[in-house]
Amino acid sequence: SNSGGAPSEEGLIEDALSAWLWLRTAATEGRIDGRRIFVFGRSLGGAVAVGLASALQQRGECLPCGLVLENTFMSISSLVDTLFPIVAFKSLKDRFLRVRWETIERIKDLEVPLLFLTGEKDEMIPPAHSRGLHAKAEKSPLRRHVLFPEGTHNDTWEKGGDKYWETWADFVKDCGSAKNKDIVAAG
Repeated sequence: SNSGGAPSEEGLIEDALSAWLWLRTAATEGRIDGRRIFVFGRSLGGAVAVGLASALQQRGECLPCGLVLENTFMSISSLVDTLFPIVAFKSLKDRFLRVRWETIERIKDLEVPLLFLTGEKDEMIPPAHSRGLHAKAEKSPLRRHVLFPEGTHNDTWEKGGDKYWETWADFVKDCGSAKNKDIVAAG
């Protein structure tokens, strides 16, 4: 179908909420284990994942077992500061930035386990963004930040090799362990 308009921050979060509702329905019907749902987001997808978890938490709904955020940015404004310093003036940004994606603000209240996967050679989103998000996620009961020295923006998973997949597996296992049982069993 043809939809009009341009994608918006609110629209992408609503799309994620719709997908989440579908997953929760499948869990209620016994088709999947609703206690084992993780959300993965790379780059903008990471901002959407944080927006989803934030919306669910604000509504008092069941949260994912964990979020895996790969090469995600703190905010569009801070990304502009890094990538386009010549136009990084508050007055210009306030006037022209149509989307904000203030992930740095949303993440500080999240009470969900978080895994940050960062390619240190990311040419689009400086690794400092992942470090900043990790530092602000103080309410997360389990948070990890793993660096992949050769990873670029779109190939961190590939350049990370076995370490990348082992990091995922350890995170999933630890989110299901007794220390996080209260989070995993919620909902």
